[in-house]
Formats: sequence, C-alpha cells, structure tokens
Amino acid sequence: ILKKNPDYWRPGLPHMERVIARSFPDASVRLQSFLKGEADFLTHPDPKDVGEVQKNPDVVTHSTAGWTWDYQHFNLSENKEMPYHNKLVRQAISYAIDREALKNEIYHGQATVTDNAIPPGFLGHRKSLLKYPKNGDLKKAKELMAQAGVSGGFEVEVMTSDKDWVRKELELVAAMVSQIGIKYKIRNMDIGSFNNLWINNKKGFQQMLEDITIVAPDPHATVYWFLHSKGSVSSGYNNPAMDKALESAMATSDPAARAKLYHQVVDMTLEDCSLIYHLNANYVRMHKKNLSGFSPAPQEYIEMMDT
Repeated sequence: ILKKNPDYWRPGLPHMERVIARSFPDASVRLQSFLKGEADFLTHPDPKDVGEVQKNPDVVTHSTAGWTWDYQHFNLSENKEMPYHNKLVRQAISYAIDREALKNEIYHGQATVTDNAIPPGFLGHRKSLLKYPKNGDLKKAKELMAQAGVSGGFEVEVMTSDKDWVRKELELVAAMVSQIGIKYKIRNMDIGSFNNLWINNKKGFQQMLEDITIVAPDPHATVYWFLHSKGSVSSGYNNPAMDKALESAMATSDPAARAKLYHQVVDMTLEDCSLIYHLNANYVRMHKKNLSGFSPAPQEYIEMMDT
C-alpha cells in the first residue's frame, strides 16, 4: 500500500490518496480480477486476451514498444565439459529458434523479433534481424552441430524465473532445439532464487532463458553489463576485442563514432552468441476508462501517473 506524501515537492501531486498494488502470478486470474472491478489498472495480461479486451468500451489498452529483450544466456565461466562452450553450438541454437513463432505464440504479435541487443530507437540500431532468419534454419543448425562434433546432441539444464510468459517461451524453445538433438532440462525457479544464481552464484547454473528491461535509453545499458569481461552478469564471456569496443564506445562522445563501435559490438555478439536474443516485447497495460493521466513508458518498472 503506497500512501500519498503530503510534503511531496511538486505542487498538486500525487493526485491519488493511495495506491494498492496486488500480485497475481497467473495471467488469467489477473485479468478476471481486473474485469470484475477488483483492480483498476493491469500490467502483463496474457497477450492472447488483448484483442478481445480491446473491444471493451470501458477499458483503455496501451501497447508500447519496450526497452527489453527475451534472451538465452550461457554460463561460460563454469561447466567446461558442456558442448555449448563451442560457439558453433551456440550459433546452431540461434539458427534453430523460430522467433516469429515465439512472437505469435507467446505475445500474439505484441513484440518485434530480433537477434541483437540494441532495440529500435537506440543509437546504433540497424535492423531487428541482422543474421538469423525469423523462422530459423534447421538445416544450417544441424550443419553447425555436425561441424562442432556434437551431431548426436546433448542435455543441458536451462533455468528460468516464475514469470508465466517466460516459462511458456522456454517450453517452446525446448521443442525447437530438440529438433537438432539438444534436450533442455527445464528448471523453473522463483525470481529471488533465479537472480541469486544468475548474478551471485555463477557455478549454480548452466544456461538460462529470461526477459529483461533495459535501464536507460543509451546503448551502453544494453550491452556492457552482459558482454564486457568484467560486466556484472557476463557469466564468463571474455573477448578482448569486445572489451576494447565497449570501452571505446563508453569514452566516445561523437554519436556517429559511437554508433560504429556499437555496430562492432553487435556483429561480435552475432558471431559469438554468448547471448541469443529472441525478441523485443511490447509492454501492455490496461486501465478503467474513468482513469486519466497515465503515460505509458517503455520500461517495465516505471509507470507515469502524474499528468
């Protein structure tokens, strides 16, 4: 329960006396609670329900392109025996992903397929797909597996958090990579345990699938933490050329020069695949028609209600 601060520095704000935030882990329960009047504002509806709710004259729906990606991440600091330490295997996984199917099955069109870290609107963005086909290429994926010497396949544990849409996505991806002989052993976790392994305990996981919100509108925020050898969540990825490009981009003020450096960064990610990017999801919010003043933001954890 958030209560109004009577000493807030901006005159006339907040408009509301209090806000009650409730957590509903299941998307269908979230939506039914909203439609029954138990909530006035809703985030993260199941995308399959968005079209029908948009027909409701008493509901306002916002679908905003997000500063976000859904992605796979490999632990390259440990598990040296795992075949995914070979970049050809990681490339094969990326080729095996039907990103268009994920967009339609998980987000019902409320997303943009991508294979790189810099979303539309950011400095350095070129195209949402630069190398890997939107529907995948199983023939190419199998060729890469054979080149890597693992055409017989392997099993790997892939963890994810308790977000229902991400768990569904992992199930679909597991089916896709099974076509090239890779078995994903799914490990569903609560978000606290997931973050503890991802950030603090690199030995505790092999591979992961998750979504993430980019914290700032600068390309530095999309890549440095994940791709620099000393990044907080790089998980063992170490490429001196990548470090040099990231450091140069951080120290360069000219936008055109910075964009070229981030193009180099993206090209290296497409080759090395320490992270595999699936799509940029929209953020969908709904609220009752009698509410006004909401400005949709491209970030998950910022809700502007001050107009």
